[in-house]
Amino acid sequence: MMIEMSVKNDLKIISQEKEYPDPRTLPAQPSWQQPLPHLTLSDLIPGKYVSLTARVVFLKTTQRQDALGTKTIFSGVLEDTSFKTPFVSHRITYPLLRNSVYKFSSAYVHGFEDKSLLLIITEKTKIEPKNIEDYREFVWAPKIESINRPVRYVNLQGVITTVHSNSGLVKRCNNCKSILYDSCPNCKEGQGWNWDLRVSCRLYDGSGSIKMILTKDLASRVLQRNLSELILLANGSAYSGAKSQSQFQFQTSACKMKVPNIEVIEAVCENASPSSFRKNGKLIVTNGINLVFFPTNEGHTFNFKDFNRRELHTSDPEDKKIIKRLIEKALEISIKKVTGNRMMHGIFLLEDPIPLYRCEKAKLFLGFSARANLNENELQIDFTPQAYIRESVLNYVNLRRERGASSSAISKNLMTYRNRVVVAPSGNYGSISEIIMRKAGNQKVSETDTRNLVEFWKQIYDIDISRMKFLF
Repeated sequence: MMIEMSVKNDLKIISQEKEYPDPRTLPAQPSWQQPLPHLTLSDLIPGKYVSLTARVVFLKTTQRQDALGTKTIFSGVLEDTSFKTPFVSHRITYPLLRNSVYKFSSAYVHGFEDKSLLLIITEKTKIEPKNIEDYREFVWAPKIESINRPVRYVNLQGVITTVHSNSGLVKRCNNCKSILYDSCPNCKEGQGWNWDLRVSCRLYDGSGSIKMILTKDLASRVLQRNLSELILLANGSAYSGAKSQSQFQFQTSACKMKVPNIEVIEAVCENASPSSFRKNGKLIVTNGINLVFFPTNEGHTFNFKDFNRRELHTSDPEDKKIIKRLIEKALEISIKKVTGNRMMHGIFLLEDPIPLYRCEKAKLFLGFSARANLNENELQIDFTPQAYIRESVLNYVNLRRERGASSSAISKNLMTYRNRVVVAPSGNYGSISEIIMRKAGNQKVSETDTRNLVEFWKQIYDIDISRMKFLF
């Protein structure tokens, strides 16, 4: 199987951080008179002290614990034209600079069980800065044939020549993240699982080939389908690669009925906001201003001072809007009684939102939408299956704050890269045009509605936004 495709992404060749060894366990450092081999990063020999010249690609300060307490060290990545290697430096009195080139004399090469290496710069390692006009002389252009040991974060470009049969939708254990076939071999029953997407394949770049696993995000970009689409396709008819894109559109079911003139009670709402009637579970709708409407047989506990019976006519444009709202509200109440779930993001959920593996706080929402169209005295309701992956803006803001992002950086990202949003709870699409740094509990709904936004959302939509500090 040959798939011609250009892949240029960060590939994690090794998957987890490794602890550097205790400096006290290192062999004795050779004397200065003893000559040491000057090696490139690709030729490093584990268990030996060596000399080398390399560029500092990445550098950070970390703290470790030893017998004397907390100790500060430098850690990062070195690179030359042959390879890149992680390092730790115990010589914190000698400051290193990113994209600067240094010669390290008598640095120790530590080898791990998986044959990956770590360069350890001890307090006795000699460090000499090199005056290099163009640091690109110490940039590694990786090829598959040159990867002779595990390494982190490399850019490869090539052709996917083979896709293995264990690719596609897989079940992952919620506890250990292992792939499930029947049950998890590592965990007890009852841990649960979630869907994930992976593509197992081989990448060829002209110099050699390497096994490659595309995780969910990369696999979705390559397949040009997100996880929710693939789940629906897997639950539907058999997938055929020869089918056109139009054949994968969700099938809509429609029902039609005649709508007669409806007799209702029209009442004036004086002491409460019209939005207060949304959450009461009763078949009551408003005109958006100060009038409420409900059927004559609908019981209520509200004290309306001014109300009267009247008939809504489908031929009247304003009455037609009220009839449509009554039908939509009745539909929402009936569906909620059957499914036990409320409407979210404009769809009626059939089950609780499903948390997704490796998706930060994103969840999969499965359900259907119901759209009512009233044309003269004929009503048509379209029911369409829906599957959405959504991540709340609040969760995104909290994630960025945990990583140390400033308020200006978060605002810039929301205004540029993440400004397209879905407005809760209607599911309508919108965009962020302005960000106001103010607590939601200090913001009133309007001049006529004195409730703050926290109270409004809790009372009307049963959604807690007390942690929200941004207004969009």
